[in-house]
Amino acid sequence: MRLIYAHTLECARSQNVNTVYQSDTLKDTRNLAYMQAVAKGSQGAEQPTIHQLERYSRDWAKQVPKSPAVRAFIAAKLGEEYRFEAKYTPGITAALSLDELNVLEAFENQYARTLSSIYADTTPIREVAKWRANRAVAWLENLPPFWASFALTLCSTLGPSVLALPIVFMSFGPLAGAAMVLGIGMVNTLTFAFLAESQIRGLPSIRRRGFNQMITHYLGETASIVLRSCLFVYCILVLFVFTGGFLQAISDTLNFGGAVWAIPLFAFVGWFLSPKRTSGSLVSVLAIAMIN
Repeated sequence: MRLIYAHTLECARSQNVNTVYQSDTLKDTRNLAYMQAVAKGSQGAEQPTIHQLERYSRDWAKQVPKSPAVRAFIAAKLGEEYRFEAKYTPGITAALSLDELNVLEAFENQYARTLSSIYADTTPIREVAKWRANRAVAWLENLPPFWASFALTLCSTLGPSVLALPIVFMSFGPLAGAAMVLGIGMVNTLTFAFLAESQIRGLPSIRRRGFNQMITHYLGETASIVLRSCLFVYCILVLFVFTGGFLQAISDTLNFGGAVWAIPLFAFVGWFLSPKRTSGSLVSVLAIAMIN
């Protein structure tokens, strides 16, 4: 069971935006602490939610032995530790082969009850909403790489700055302004294409580690430091500009607050980027980008 839980949590963390910014030392320390807790049989070891078990059932299914008795045992443990209906967990059913006769018979022989006893009869409305959201998140996370990259790129680049470009180039005339906007768009498109090609052509170890390691691999440590410094300055400037625009919009709409609204805004950002939070998936980034 703990192996299944560990594999599920690893899959969840791989979708977490925070892991991109965590050092290898932090990741190794966290994994070591978890495995030590598992080895000691600690009940305090981190445990995935039933939604995560369902979402990543295809991944941890490879860790499940073929034995019907073992599969029946895992099903019984899930029934003890979680509350769920069968209709919301088709992935778990498939991973454990719970609809096969040999597993059903093994469960009845071991526990003197039917396998349907592990399921809940009803689900609270709040949980129903979570299951529906989980299904949507699973669909987005399992998009083909092309469509996932397309969606993230589109929502990340079509922000407020794109709306400002026509205003900036308006003084040049409609034709010249349109040509400049198209030119900037082409430069951005080529940049993304070159970055994608560099990522694909890189070594597998580089592809797993991220953008900064790719720059270090191709251009050296000096170029990596320059890049990080430029991105830091850029992010600070954008943070002040966007925060000012957000506060101004909220203040004008509600006629109240001004700088006071910066407190909940930064509190949300701090919570979203918290290292202990495992649900900040790329789907969350996509949703926030679409809202923006």
